[in-house]
Amino acid sequence: MFTGIIRQTGKIADITKKEGLTELTIEAPEIASTRQIGDSVAVDGVCLTVTALGNNSTSRAVTAIESSQFTVQAIPETLARTIIKQYKENTLVNLETPMKLGDELHGHLVQGHVDFTGTVTGIKAEGNSKKLEITFPPDYAKFFALKGSVTVNGTSLTISNLHKNSFEVSLIPETLASTNLQNLAKYSPVNIEVDLIARYLNSLLDGKEKETTYNFLQERGFL
Repeated sequence: MFTGIIRQTGKIADITKKEGLTELTIEAPEIASTRQIGDSVAVDGVCLTVTALGNNSTSRAVTAIESSQFTVQAIPETLARTIIKQYKENTLVNLETPMKLGDELHGHLVQGHVDFTGTVTGIKAEGNSKKLEITFPPDYAKFFALKGSVTVNGTSLTISNLHKNSFEVSLIPETLASTNLQNLAKYSPVNIEVDLIARYLNSLLDGKEKETTYNFLQERGFL
């Protein structure tokens, strides 16, 4: 579980196709020095597992403190649903390590499970800040709410305006400086994860319009 607060960006140092997988070696000294093989890291909002430390080495003898790089793997399903398939060497990526129980929750609850890729259709400068407009598929409209939360490339943001097939978010200078959202241009694809609470509420209520209110409440122990 993550919070959507990006503490560090990294650069793609190497991309390797291997036995149906895509291996990404990421240059990020601060995070690499604290990771162990098997740990999770969110890369642009995608929860991936560290499979190696160091320069694309699978050796467990490489200690975290010696590493400025770590390697993760993406399966075809991940490539199909995310912007990872468009990465090139030196691509800047947002990174976040998992939250710890008891940590302050500065963003919102983020699973690291990307729902779809949206497209930036508008960028408007507002002083030192920027406003982005990003599209979403019609089937996902029910997961968005004005002033609600959304994750864009792993970054927790607040929806400032909502349209039929798109939403707007505002990027303060700190967000622009500390994430790869600073590099977005019109028509850039971005990873989108909908709000976790909205997802579960939809699942809970799905199809319940056909049930009586009494039965619905009784089923859940309210009566």
